[in-house]
Amino acid sequence: MTLIELFNAIDKAKSQKERGELLAQNKTDHLENMLWYTFHPDVKFLLPEGDPPFQAQAEDPRSTLLYGQIRKLRYFVEGPGGPDFCTGANINPSRREVMFITMLESVTPQEAKMIIGIKNKDLGIHGLTYRLVQETFPHLIPPLPVSKKKSK
Repeated sequence: MTLIELFNAIDKAKSQKERGELLAQNKTDHLENMLWYTFHPDVKFLLPEGDPPFQAQAEDPRSTLLYGQIRKLRYFVEGPGGPDFCTGANINPSRREVMFITMLESVTPQEAKMIIGIKNKDLGIHGLTYRLVQETFPHLIPPLPVSKKKSK
């Protein structure tokens, strides 16, 4: 199952339990990396807000071009892992933007939409929440802070 197929299945799932099972059954480094970039609160994309202009490739529902691009996301962020892993701050901002657009143009439109969703920290998948990711992969992102009730 490709990542696009997995996320389509999660979007159509009837319950959070079913979504969690789909994530767990399809656990790969690519999936975990994608979720880490999307949901980790300390990962900050060093790119302008919104969708950049780009020329999309032809659509291919079985494409796996996205897999090769996930490992390149480190060039667009700062965050956990420091500058040796999250190298975005070491790259000239205009060069970083050109690199991002080149990445989007190297994948299918659906995959480009997914990459933009990662950057925007919202994949647009119904029920794919911080809580679900944290409960399914507790090692991946920090737990949600416990809210304190106001005392009278």
